[in-house]
Amino acid sequence: DLPLVQICNERRYYIACRSLVEQGGESMASIVKIDHDECIGCEACVEECPAVFEFNEDEAKAYVIAGADPNLACVDDAIASCPVDCIEKE
Repeated sequence: DLPLVQICNERRYYIACRSLVEQGGESMASIVKIDHDECIGCEACVEECPAVFEFNEDEAKAYVIAGADPNLACVDDAIASCPVDCIEKE
């Protein structure tokens, strides 16, 4: 098994989670971001990938779950399901 280090940063408009996987001295990183100015609260991402996205009822916005693995295959499905394209993975 590869060591997995989770680093999560909260920002004003999105939560970004980064996973660093060290393999043979190299690192791969992914960040998933939600632009809350654009999010319409449809919950499509939560339905597609509940292991990574959750819905905040008070704010009526989706969030990336702190510590979630942004490299799960369902993240790409969630990004594709967003009707306003407010989720990105870097």
